[in-house]
Amino acid sequence: MAEHQNLSVGARRTIGHLLAIICVAFTVLPLTPNPAMADPVADGLAAYQHGDYPAAYKLCLPWAQHGNRDAMFLIGLMYANGNGVRQSYAEAAQWYQDAADDGQDAAQNNLGQMYAAGRGVRGSLTQAAKLYWLAANQGNHRAQYNLAVAYRDGKGVEQDNARAYMWYTPSAAAGWDPEAHDKASKERDELAREMTPAQVAQAEAEAASWRPTATHSTWPLAPDDPSHSNAWPHHP
Repeated sequence: MAEHQNLSVGARRTIGHLLAIICVAFTVLPLTPNPAMADPVADGLAAYQHGDYPAAYKLCLPWAQHGNRDAMFLIGLMYANGNGVRQSYAEAAQWYQDAADDGQDAAQNNLGQMYAAGRGVRGSLTQAAKLYWLAANQGNHRAQYNLAVAYRDGKGVEQDNARAYMWYTPSAAAGWDPEAHDKASKERDELAREMTPAQVAQAEAEAASWRPTATHSTWPLAPDDPSHSNAWPHHP
């Protein structure tokens, strides 16, 4: 794959907030693109936000084909929602996968949702949870919420209220995303009523020490893996 063309910091922050959640009741957030964005991907994002999907596709497709992970994410989003293209979960999953392989956190989260629902890919709660982890570990608030739910319900990971509480906490801090904030806050409070004070204290300590990172961390293996370990990935 060709060398990536990277967006400006402002553009990365903006596109990182654009999440099309397929499997839970989250909607795409309205965004105001930064006027300083001057590259085709940023222009494509602006076109998408204004509902000019053909222009967004035309601007982003060449960049996506040359390995730009943000462009690949946006093309995947368009296929997932059927915006400007024929709706296709299979196409969306492929574009998301390519972007996710390059560490694009929104693509990782959205692809995880597709694995959870079996849309465009063979369903796998284990793979969904792993993708949520990869995105959550980078600070993606909606992936943190999805990972918290996975731990709460024991879907793809071993059921663990303390881990669920821990991941609800940074998601609840997403002031720019009221939907994630409200869901995470409410469900974390409900979960706390089922936990002991010691468990809550443990979860709060983990949340306080957690820091986002794009570096590789050890994924806690899923329960159906014969080499499963309960070890939790710690961050430097």
